[in-house]
Amino acid sequence: MCRKHFFIIVTLLLSSFVSAQFYQIKNYNAESGLPSPEVYGMLQDSKGFMWFATDMGVSRYNGYEFKNYSTENGLPDNTVFGFFEDVKGRIWFRSFSGKLSYFLNDSIHVIPSNHQLEKDVKTKHIILVSLYVDEGDTVWVGTTEKFVLKIAPPWNEKNVSWIKIPGDGEYLFLIGKKALVFGGNSVNKCLISVFEKNLKRVTQITAEYNGAENSKHRYFGTYLLNGNFLASVDNLMFEFNKYGIVRSVKKEAGIIEAVQDKDKKIISVSYSGVCFHDPENFSLSENIPGFSDKIFTGIVIDRENGLWLSAEGHGVYYIPFRSGRYYTTEHGLPQSKISCIGEKNGQIFTGHLNGSVSVIKGNEIKNSDIFSQKLISTSSNRINCIYTKELSAVYVVNNFQVGRLSGENFKNSDVLSIGAAKKIIRGKDGFVWGIRDRLIILFDVTKNFKVLKEIRFNQYIDDVFEDSKGVLWVCGLNGLWNYYNDSLHYLGERNKLLSARFVHVLEDNKGRLWMASRGEGVVVKDGNKFFQVKQSDGLASNMCRSMFIDSANVVWVGSNNGLSRIQIKNENGSDFNYSVEVYSNKNGLLTNEVNYIVQRGNELLIAHNNGISIFNPSAFKNNTVPPPVYIVNTSVNNKTYKENNLRLDYSRSYLKINYVGLSFKNPGSVEYKYRMEGLDTSWVNTKYTSAQFQTLDPGNYTFSVYAKNDDGYWSSSPATLRITIIPAWWQTWVFRIFSFLFFTGIIYFFVKKRINKFQKRENEKNALQ
Repeated sequence: MCRKHFFIIVTLLLSSFVSAQFYQIKNYNAESGLPSPEVYGMLQDSKGFMWFATDMGVSRYNGYEFKNYSTENGLPDNTVFGFFEDVKGRIWFRSFSGKLSYFLNDSIHVIPSNHQLEKDVKTKHIILVSLYVDEGDTVWVGTTEKFVLKIAPPWNEKNVSWIKIPGDGEYLFLIGKKALVFGGNSVNKCLISVFEKNLKRVTQITAEYNGAENSKHRYFGTYLLNGNFLASVDNLMFEFNKYGIVRSVKKEAGIIEAVQDKDKKIISVSYSGVCFHDPENFSLSENIPGFSDKIFTGIVIDRENGLWLSAEGHGVYYIPFRSGRYYTTEHGLPQSKISCIGEKNGQIFTGHLNGSVSVIKGNEIKNSDIFSQKLISTSSNRINCIYTKELSAVYVVNNFQVGRLSGENFKNSDVLSIGAAKKIIRGKDGFVWGIRDRLIILFDVTKNFKVLKEIRFNQYIDDVFEDSKGVLWVCGLNGLWNYYNDSLHYLGERNKLLSARFVHVLEDNKGRLWMASRGEGVVVKDGNKFFQVKQSDGLASNMCRSMFIDSANVVWVGSNNGLSRIQIKNENGSDFNYSVEVYSNKNGLLTNEVNYIVQRGNELLIAHNNGISIFNPSAFKNNTVPPPVYIVNTSVNNKTYKENNLRLDYSRSYLKINYVGLSFKNPGSVEYKYRMEGLDTSWVNTKYTSAQFQTLDPGNYTFSVYAKNDDGYWSSSPATLRITIIPAWWQTWVFRIFSFLFFTGIIYFFVKKRINKFQKRENEKNALQ
C-alpha cells in the first residue's frame, strides 16, 4: 500500500509573511488505495474499521490497506453518499440512485424494494440525506423534500411508505433515544421543526437567515452531548432545544457537517475549510489554514481521537494528533534544520544554518537575513544562538557577529559587533557569558557586547552555566570543570560520572545541578551527592542534545530518540526519587531528533532537524484505546479460508494466518504476540501481520493473537482460530488397533506353528525311545 503524508505547501517570499500549516496531516487518495478521490462520507464501525463512500464504490481501511467494493461486488450503485451501522453490526449504504444495501459477513446484500425506491426517488426529485435502522429492522430515511421514507421488514415494495412532514422548512424526525433523521428544504428561510414518529411537533425554531453567496442550501442536524440539538442551515449553525435557540454562529460559507469531540469542542466542515468552535459561545477558536480552497463533505472523530476529513477531489485527510503543531520548510521556514530557537512576547525566533532568522507570529512566518554580509566559511554563517533575556530586543549570534532585532514586532535589525560566540547565556549579575571554541567570554550587553573578560581553555567547550552562587560550570570534551577565584578546576578526576562529555548544564529552583551528556544520560548534583538517569532508567536515550527546566521544576531532556520528562517525586525528601516519561514522533512530535527546547506559556517549542514542534504537555494524552485485533483469513496450501473453525485433512497442514490490529495513529508501530496452543505454550512477539506454520501433526489447535498500540496498551481480548487437523486413515486409532491385532496375530501364528513343530519333534523323539 502506498501512503502519502501530505502537507499543505505554501509559497515563501523572502522577508514576507506566509500562512503556516499547524497540524501533522496525512492524505489518502486514489494513489493510496481509495477507489476515487471524490469522497462523500465516512464511518468508523463498531469493530474499528474506517469506511469511505465515493463515486466509485465504498472502501474499508484497516490502517494498512484499503479494501474496495463496487457493483462488481454486489453494490446496487457505485455512487454512495453515506453510511449507518445498526445494532446488528450491518453497515448500510445510502446511494445517489436511492437504492439501499448493507454489508454483513464480508458480503453486500441488497433489499428487495430497491427497484421501487429508485423509481420513487426519480419521481419525487429527492436525494436521501440521512439514514437510521431501528432495533426492529425498520429503515428510516431523511430526504431533501418534506418526506421521511419508512421501510418495514422484510423491506419489500409493499412495506415502503412515504411519511409526509407537515409545514415548511427543515425537519428533525425523532425515532428513539438519541436517534433521528433529518431532511427538508426551504430556500431563503431558516425554519426547523422537530417531530416525533407520530408527527407530533416537539418544537419549532426560526432564525435570521440571509444565505451565503452562491448558497447550495445545505442542511444538517444531530444531537450534542448535553442532549440539545445541533443544526446548520447553509452558513448558519446553532444549538437549540425545545425552549429555543441556545447559541448560534454565522459563517462565510455553507456548513456541510459538524461534530462534537470528547472535549465538547464543535468541529465544522464547510465550503471554505475546517473550523474549531468554542462550545460555550460558538466563537471561532481555531481555523486550519490551507484548507479554504477545498470542499469538505464529512468529518469523523475516531476512537483514538484522530480527526478524519473527507473532501471532494482530494480523498481523505487524517490528523492523528491535535496536541502538537508544526512548522517545516513546506510551511515557510527557509531551512529544515533549526540550529537554535527562542521565544519573546509570544513570538518564536529560529536560527538556520544559512544565517537567516525566522520570526513566527501566530500563523505567519517572516524570514530575513539579519547579517547581509555573508562569511566565506558556510559554517560561520550558522546562527548559533538566539538570546531573548533582555527586555527590549532579541540578539542573534553567529561565530563572528552579533545582530539585534528590535522595534515593533522586532522588524528593525542591525549588526552590533564582530567577534561573537557560538552560544551566550545570562550570568548572575546581568552580564552575559559566551563561548567560542576554546574561549570563554564575559560580555556587557548594555554596551553593545563589550568584552569584559576572556578565559582561555585547553579544549573545545560545549556549554557554560553560572549558578545561583556565582560558580561558572564549564562543559569540556573530557568532562565537567568549574571556574571560581579566577581559576579553572577539573572535576572528572574526583568523580568518574563527571568525566562524561556534557552538552548542557542547568540549575533547578532547589539548587540541584542537572547535566545532560552525550553517552551517559543525565547526571544530577544535589549538594555533595550525585545521581545518574540513563536509558535503562527510562530516559529516551543516553545521547542527550539539549535540556530545559520549566517553571514547575520539571526537567525536559532532548535526545536523538525523543523527548524525556523527568519529574522529581519528593522535593522535600532526602532520596532522589523521580519518574520519567518519553515523548516521540509516535506521540505527536515532528521527529525524534530534539536539538533545542524553550517554553512559551504552557507550550514547549522544540527544534528538530526538519522543523519545529509546538507541544503542549498538559494537552497530551496517551493513546489508552486498546487496538481491537481480528483474524483476516487463513491461507492453507494457497487456498484462502475465512472461517473461525477449520477442519483440515493431513495433506493441508501448511498454514498462513493473517491478522490485523486496528490503530490508525501509528499503524506501523502496532506490535503483536501470538501462540499456537497444542504446538507451543510460549508467546511469539512480532510486528508482522501474519504467522506461518509449516507442518501440524493431526490434533486440535487454538491460535490466539493480541495487538498492542505504540503506548503499550494491549487488546482486551485476543482473536482466536480453532484448527483441527484430521489424520490420514493410517494415522487413526482404528487402523493402529487393527494393525496391532493383525501383526500380533501373525506373530502368534508363526510362534504357535514353531511351537507345534517343536512339540511334534519332541513327541517323535520320545516315541523312538
